[in-house]
Amino acid sequence: MLSTRDASRTVNAVGDNAVEISGGGLSVRVEFDPATGLPSRQNVSGTGTHGRPSEVVETMSDWRDAGGVKMPFEIVLEQGGRKAGEAVVSQYRFNTV
Repeated sequence: MLSTRDASRTVNAVGDNAVEISGGGLSVRVEFDPATGLPSRQNVSGTGTHGRPSEVVETMSDWRDAGGVKMPFEIVLEQGGRKAGEAVVSQYRFNTV
C-alpha cells in the first residue's frame, strides 16, 4: 500500500472501493469492503510460467483484531478461475520474543 513511494509503480483509483497498483509487469487490484474499509479481495495479474498470463485472486474475510492490528482469519485463493487453496488462521503473533 506504500507503492506511491516507488516511482516505478503507478497507483490509480479504479472504482469507489478499489485501487490498482502496477509496475514491473505485474498489477494488483485491491477491492475494499465499503462497510469496514478493509481489503476484501485482491487480484494479482502478470506473466506466469512460459510467458502465459497468470491471475491469482485472494479473498479475505473474518477480519479480527490481532495484537492491535486487524487481520483476515479466512483467506481463499483462486488461480485461473479455480479454487487453489484456503486458509483458516487460528492465531497471529507479532514481535514475540
